[in-house]
Amino acid sequence: MKKVLVLALMLMAVCVQAEVESNLLVNGSFESDPYDAGWAAVMGNAREETGQVKTGAKAVIFDIADVGAWTFYGLEQKVNVTAGETYELDGFLEVVGSPDILGKVEVLWLDVVGETISKDETPDHKDGGWVYQDIAALTMVAPARAVNAAVRIVAGTTSDVAGWTAVVFDDISFGKLVR
Repeated sequence: MKKVLVLALMLMAVCVQAEVESNLLVNGSFESDPYDAGWAAVMGNAREETGQVKTGAKAVIFDIADVGAWTFYGLEQKVNVTAGETYELDGFLEVVGSPDILGKVEVLWLDVVGETISKDETPDHKDGGWVYQDIAALTMVAPARAVNAAVRIVAGTTSDVAGWTAVVFDDISFGKLVR
């Protein structure tokens, strides 16, 4: 009987799912102007989008038109982290208009002076039409010496682009996992 009880307790411990404590990002759903609420431009410009949203009334869109290869745009938000803790990144994006356009989300782990220690990123997402793609939750551990994470949404090209294309982001979350 004791063995069965011990086995049952061990199985329960294994089955406990980790969940995100809270979203550390301010305005990850982009319901407010991204430039007024937490996000800063790191490359190019973004604007509010009200037509193509995953949830709520707004998303953020990068318009990409008539640009050369390897042109990138992005928004970034820095949050405090604790080295050795586990974090999860999640959200949605749409890539529209060309197979040469990509969208992704990056996490740059920063030390106390703001230098990049390392980087984690989602896979590149390519044209899926006007359909949101789940960026598939990315779980990562903050490296030693990390005190901040710069969460960066990125839209870009892999070749010359003629005409209009776009990448739309919504419901981006980044938070510490707890059991």
